[in-house]
Amino acid sequence: SPHEIEARTKGVPWPGSGLVYPVPESMLLYDPFEFPDYWPRVYGVDFGWNHPGFLFMAHDRDNNCLYFYAENSVPERTPEQHARALASFGIDWMPGVYDPAGKGSQQGDGKKPLSLYRQAGFNNLHKANNSKEEGILKVLQMMQAGQIKICTTLIKTRSELRKYARDEDGIPNKKDDHLMDCMRYIVMSGLSVAIPKNFTSQQYHGMYSNSAPGYF
Repeated sequence: SPHEIEARTKGVPWPGSGLVYPVPESMLLYDPFEFPDYWPRVYGVDFGWNHPGFLFMAHDRDNNCLYFYAENSVPERTPEQHARALASFGIDWMPGVYDPAGKGSQQGDGKKPLSLYRQAGFNNLHKANNSKEEGILKVLQMMQAGQIKICTTLIKTRSELRKYARDEDGIPNKKDDHLMDCMRYIVMSGLSVAIPKNFTSQQYHGMYSNSAPGYF
C-alpha cells in the first residue's frame, strides 16, 4: 500500500492496517505560503473540554483545492479563552462549521456550548453535516485527487491522520480524531459558507450563484 511504502522508506509511522485515509503523506503536504486575499476561508470546530479542535482552511476555487493551514487543540479552555487565543485567526468574520452534537449538551449553568462560543466572539458559526461515512469518502476522494493539502506545520493534524484507523469491525476509531472530524465538517459543509475577508456571505456567494458543479 502507498502508506506502507512511506513507512518503510521514510520512517513515516502508521498503525499497521485499516487506515481511514490510506494516502501517502507526501501527496498531501505543502510548505507555508501566503494565500491570495480573494481565496475564501472557513474553519471546522469540534467542541470539547478535554479534546477540542479548530482547523482552518483556504479554498483555491480555480483548482478546487483545499489548503489546511492552521490548527488549535489546546484542552481545558473555556470558550472565552479559545476566543482570545484565536482572535488573530479571524474568528470574528470567518465562518466556522461545528460539530452538531456539540450544541446539545448543557453546561452547569444551563447554557449550551454553541451559545457560549457565540457570546465569546465566534460570530459566524454554522451547523455541519455530520454524515460520517459519506464525509470520510468525500475527504478520501479529494485526497486521492490531489485536492486536499495539509501544511507541514500542522503537527497535530498530521499525527491524527497517521493514526486514524478502523477497528476490527470497520468502525473509525473515536480516539484522537478531533481534527479529522473538523476536516470532514469543512469538506461536507464548509465550502458553501466560506468567504474571503471583507465580504459578507450574501455578497460573495451571490457572485458565484452559477458556479460550476463541484465547488459547492
